[in-house]
Parts: sequence; structure tokens; C-alpha cells
Amino acid sequence: MQCGEKKYEVATNYFLVVPPETSYFSYKISRECISFFWCRFSMSEASTGVKYKLKNLIGPAVSYVTSSFIRELNSSFEENRCEEYTSFLLTTLLYSFANTNCKIEQTSSDSFKKILSYIDENISSPLSASEIAGHFGYNPAYFSRLFTKKTGMSPMEYIKYQRISLAKELLIRPYDSVGDIGLACGYPDEKYFSRLFRRSEGVTPSQYRKTNLMKNS
Repeated sequence: MQCGEKKYEVATNYFLVVPPETSYFSYKISRECISFFWCRFSMSEASTGVKYKLKNLIGPAVSYVTSSFIRELNSSFEENRCEEYTSFLLTTLLYSFANTNCKIEQTSSDSFKKILSYIDENISSPLSASEIAGHFGYNPAYFSRLFTKKTGMSPMEYIKYQRISLAKELLIRPYDSVGDIGLACGYPDEKYFSRLFRRSEGVTPSQYRKTNLMKNS
């Protein structure tokens, strides 16, 4: 099945939860005879759960779905049990996914902060998107898409932005040479650094320094 731009291979006893307003379709012919069962969630039915007890069907704090819960849900479908009970199980399943996704999002957010810290800590070193992706165990293409989604810039655009920002801070100090500042910002070639800085700021590093020193004097 393809949901939006993502593709999934859904096997026996797997459930695919599709977000609202997302198109989905089969993108590959299955070699086996298959049947699809689908349901649409209506949160107004969430109150039906008060009549039933789940016992040990779900994990602590409803943070994940256990195999016994999946079996119970399958049995409910196969045996045509009370529609209200099946609705309750499905609503519980949805809640469990939502609760888990919040934790995944938090983990993802924490991981991304580590990525940004890694870039800041290594700003003077040679950095590439593939090197950063490998350091954190990401596929390079996926990492670039994720980074762009989070920051609005590609990894290399972000690194350049951070380096130029650092250069502007260092240039206000009169005792560091332009070459040393370029090196501290990851540009060992002073001419290349000056060219890049001018392309970004409209003035050379020396001109930027002179203008800002005059303002502060």
C-alpha cells in the first residue's frame, strides 16, 4: 500500500493507520490472494469503552499494543462480535498509536537537538551532510529531507549560515586576522572564505569589520 509518498508492505496481522486527508492505494500486485478490511474512526464513539475492560491486552500506560490485543481484535473481526466492542478495540488501538507517536516525536526532537549541537561543536571542521548522517545512523537522503523539513534549509545551507554568523561575531573582535577567522569557521582558504562572505553579506570580511568597529567606537 502507498499512503501519500510512503510505501508499506502490510503482512498478516498488521494494521495500517492512515491519517485524515491522505490518499492511499495499492502500488504493487500481491502474489497471494488477499482481502482488505478497513474502518473509519469517529472519535464521538470513544465513550463506548467505559463498558469494557482490557485486562492485559495493552501495555503500561497504553504506550504500546501487545500481541494479545492484536489477536483479540482479529477475533472480533472474524467472529463478528458486538460492533460496539469492536469499535472500542479500534478506538483503543488508535489511542495507543497516538500516544506512541507523541513519544516518537519527542525522541525525534531530542535527536535533532543533538544534531544541531554536533554541527555547532564541529563548525570549524570539514562537515558534509553524508558525514553527519552517518554519525547519527541516518540514510543520507532521508537525513537531508528531515533536516530541510525541520529547518527550512538543506544541511549544507544551514552549515554555511552558521559559519557566516560565527564569522560576523568574530570579525567584531579586532585582534583576530581574517585568515584565522575563516579557519575557525571551517574555511582554511582565506580567499574562498572572503568570496563566500561577500556573496552572503554584500561586503568583504575586512569591510564588514571596519564598518562595525566604526559603529562601536
